[in-house]
Formats: sequence, C-alpha cells, structure tokens
Amino acid sequence: MTKNLPVTVEHAELRELAKRLMHMHPTDKKIIWLATALQSIGSGTDANTALGVKRGKGHDDEKFEKHMKNQMAIRWIAGRMNPIDGEKPPLKNVAVEEAALHFGLEVDNLKRACPSKAELKALVEFDWDSQRPRNN
Repeated sequence: MTKNLPVTVEHAELRELAKRLMHMHPTDKKIIWLATALQSIGSGTDANTALGVKRGKGHDDEKFEKHMKNQMAIRWIAGRMNPIDGEKPPLKNVAVEEAALHFGLEVDNLKRACPSKAELKALVEFDWDSQRPRNN
C-alpha cells in the first residue's frame, strides 16, 4: 500500500532536503531530528506538530509548564557550570540541586533530564545572535 504524499514542489524539496541531511550527518542527533521533522512536513504533517511547537490533543498545560521549567533550568545549569567571569564552576550535582530549588523542580527528575557536561558547555557557547534575521 503506498502512502499518498503531497505532490507540490515544495513538499518534494523538503523530503529531498531531509534525505540529504540524513546522509550528510547520520550520527548527529539534532540534524536527525531536523531531517525527521522536514520529512514529516514534506509528507503533509502540520509544521508546528512536526517541529514539536504545538501541543496536540491529550497534552495538558501542566505537563507543558513542567517541560518549559525543565528547559529553563537546564539553561540555567549550563550558565552556572560555565561561568564567564573565571569563577570556579560547581560540581554538576550541586548546580542541579540549586536549579531544582530555584525553579521548584524535583532534584531526581532534573538530574535525569540534565544533559552531559559537554552538552551543557555547547549550550553556553552556541552563538544565539547568529540565528537572528539580518536586515539586508
């Protein structure tokens, strides 16, 4: 049984781009996530749903708020673990406990959600300004 894919040029281009990304970066988790989202959009899935920015049925506000708190806490931990002023960073567990207290989260859940030290460092070093649109 064949799946009825949208036949617009744009949908086909998204599917092709997804395929190329997967072949170029087969081990990069973030690129694989993006390629999967592009493939879904190219196959007719709503873009907000494919990218995970729209909650579907069955998703309640409480879960969404907890998720957002966790994400903010992880970014806070990343900043705490990689101080700009040359201060000695705390141990990861100490930073997680501080963040859990600060954001009102459970320590054990935040420990499980918190990425590795290398990923925390990458969060801090990422050039967010490079993602802003340019006025040319």
